[in-house]
Amino acid sequence: VELFLEGKRSECLDAVERIFSRGQTTEKGAHTFEPTGIALLFIGAILPRLRSLRRAHALRAEGGGPEQWMAAGLVQRPFLPRFERQLAATNPRRIDRVLQRLHAIDKSVKSGGDPAMLIELLVMEHGQ
Repeated sequence: VELFLEGKRSECLDAVERIFSRGQTTEKGAHTFEPTGIALLFIGAILPRLRSLRRAHALRAEGGGPEQWMAAGLVQRPFLPRFERQLAATNPRRIDRVLQRLHAIDKSVKSGGDPAMLIELLVMEHGQ
């Protein structure tokens, strides 16, 4: 998620390949090798981040900045530098395109699509 949002396509593709081949640890500490589960974990992790970035762009357009972002609950102070890097790497149009693509991936994965291929395509198309 971090690599994708910071626009580090090559590193992100390597991470996607590694996660789908070695598995992913869930929030509860369980390890999953199931591709659909891995893709859904990725979607679940990135959606709220994209929404926060989209809201931060709107606040910035209104003259807001880090203090307003923190007051709105978009980011906590320790994570502000990372959030600012991600904000710089993700313009509102890119966020909207990625959100549309994630919706399509979610539907496809749940109806038998290849999760690893779909996430790799997302990274290649939108990973900057």
